[in-house]
Amino acid sequence: MVILADKLIDLRKKNGWSQEALAAKLGVSRQAISKWESTQSMPDLDRIVAMSEVFGVSTDYLIKDGIAVERAHEEIGDVAPNTLLRQVSMEEAVEFLAMKRRAAIHIAAGVAVCIVAFALPTVLNILAADPARQWPRDVVEALSGILFFVPVAAAVALFIVSGMALQKFSYLSEEAFETAYGVSGMVKQQRSELQPRMVLHVTVGVVLCIFAVLTFIAEDLFGYYYGPNGRTVIALGFVLVAIAVYLFIRVAIPWGALNRLEQSGDYTIKQKQINKKIGPVMGIYWLGVTAIYLAYSFATDLWDRSWAIWPVAGVLCGILAIGLAAALEHRANRA
Repeated sequence: MVILADKLIDLRKKNGWSQEALAAKLGVSRQAISKWESTQSMPDLDRIVAMSEVFGVSTDYLIKDGIAVERAHEEIGDVAPNTLLRQVSMEEAVEFLAMKRRAAIHIAAGVAVCIVAFALPTVLNILAADPARQWPRDVVEALSGILFFVPVAAAVALFIVSGMALQKFSYLSEEAFETAYGVSGMVKQQRSELQPRMVLHVTVGVVLCIFAVLTFIAEDLFGYYYGPNGRTVIALGFVLVAIAVYLFIRVAIPWGALNRLEQSGDYTIKQKQINKKIGPVMGIYWLGVTAIYLAYSFATDLWDRSWAIWPVAGVLCGILAIGLAAALEHRANRA
């Protein structure tokens, strides 16, 4: 059963409105909206009629429990009004969040392993550059490939296992849905519990990234005084970045899972439509970046420098995603 309070929260967030914004549209105070959403009071009939007009749903939907959400054409271009939406039960929501927490560990570990894998060939090539060692070039190249591809293969296995386990919940990221009674409250509670840990992880991660940048800067100094052995300090920088990224992902994935259930943030109904269209482009983009990184690194043997491709690619990816989203929204508005 879905009560009025849950529907009000759901509709407000799907439209991207704060309590203040909705209060202004309805001509009431923010405190009134807060009381309606927390079931401390009920709106009168005039307010319910006003809500139906603001949200583009029927008064029956707002008043009667258990009626599926009606969505306006403006928000869901390919879903007609009065369409019955899939309902996510409390059991499904709890299972999804638990699986996301487990997946966060696997994915965070996999990404951290990939970052360290980039460092291993770099360190090996730096050590091999010392004339005193006289390591055969072909042996160094073979070991570099092994040190890179074996950890990456293990990480990819973790990604695949996590992705396959969560495949049955893909509709949460792709479709419009409604949640059963109690799910919104459970999500709110988990978000409040996760927030302090998220602040801690992000703070520690940012500090580690700053120290990592310092190690990259210090690389030339140590290399100048201690030769190739000194330049291996760059490995410490990669390790620090790996730990920082692990901390970021451990909280980002559960936080994103909560957004999925609330259909908020990057998972509003409108954003889902955009993500569905630009997703394949992003996949092709990152395959191209990986191919460029490997081709350049093996061709030039500059493993200690080629890692810079990834942060640049990350910035360009964000710009590309914003540009594509803006283009799609402009096209939709013109239509």
